[in-house]
Amino acid sequence: MVVGRYESDKWSKKITTKDQLQILVAANLAQSKSLSDISSMIEATGKFSCESINKSSLSRVNSKRDFKIFEEAYRHILDKVRKRVPYSDIRVIDTTTSVVAKNLFSLWKMDDNRGAVKIGVEYDPFWQLPDQIIISDWKKGDTTHGKEFEYKKGLTYIFDRGFNDYGLYTKIIKSKAFFVARMHKTNKFSWFKQKHIKPKNVISDETGKLGRTDRNKTSRIMQDIVRVIRYKRENGNKEGLFLATNRFDLRANEVKDLYKRRWDIELFFKFIKQNLKLKKFFGTSINAVKSQIYCSLIAYLLVYLIKPKYKNFTDFLRKVRYTLFFDFQELAFITDT
Repeated sequence: MVVGRYESDKWSKKITTKDQLQILVAANLAQSKSLSDISSMIEATGKFSCESINKSSLSRVNSKRDFKIFEEAYRHILDKVRKRVPYSDIRVIDTTTSVVAKNLFSLWKMDDNRGAVKIGVEYDPFWQLPDQIIISDWKKGDTTHGKEFEYKKGLTYIFDRGFNDYGLYTKIIKSKAFFVARMHKTNKFSWFKQKHIKPKNVISDETGKLGRTDRNKTSRIMQDIVRVIRYKRENGNKEGLFLATNRFDLRANEVKDLYKRRWDIELFFKFIKQNLKLKKFFGTSINAVKSQIYCSLIAYLLVYLIKPKYKNFTDFLRKVRYTLFFDFQELAFITDT
């Protein structure tokens, strides 16, 4: 039993864990902007077990209750979704930063007036599903985020150049997985084999090792053999694509098409910020911020579960928001398991 394991209802009887989960999910769907908005929503709709809650009580619960219970809830519902849709073999990994007008807390300060949270996501672009989530201080680098993800055998992971790290690529290869990553134009590469027959939009398609020995004879070379492809500029871009991969089975333009799926995660970030209000936080503690983020993603998954296959996600979410006829029985596992 999740609640029993965390003893999350031991100190709060008026607002139970299930109540809080329902309230935060509904607040995200309704695009509530503040605790006052949420309090008004509870009182006006009559859809919750508690008839009314003042904002100070809700603030205290958000701050005190462990966010990990909502993390488990997110994973549980993701497992339910995954039973309905197959797995694809492509994942995009990227981060987004949410900046708020007031300080979150001293650890995550951006400056005297703002705080920020960085959210790392492993995203399935074919099924529009966030598979892994890492929430951290905005100062944490993308490559550090990248190394914290679990990589699964046989999957191909796509990265932008913010994740340019040979140790990360080595970790992926050791996991028997694949990667397609954009390189900086300054990246060094020692090649020993080159394809002479290549498409017109490809400058070079080479096999070798990333990195070179520097002037002090310090070796900064990735030990695994990779493939590096340079593409010509197109559509007015200032520079052409420079991709590294360990997918030797694909044609050069197939590798490029895989990398283009990276833009799908940008659309996902834009969607959750615009439709689930991740630009606004209802609290300033770690528990409050992380609980809200996980409940935003739970709201996304619950709508995903009930959305007809061929309906536009944004349009369908708008209808859910207008009616708020949400079946909270989907969340019964919190107290029943």
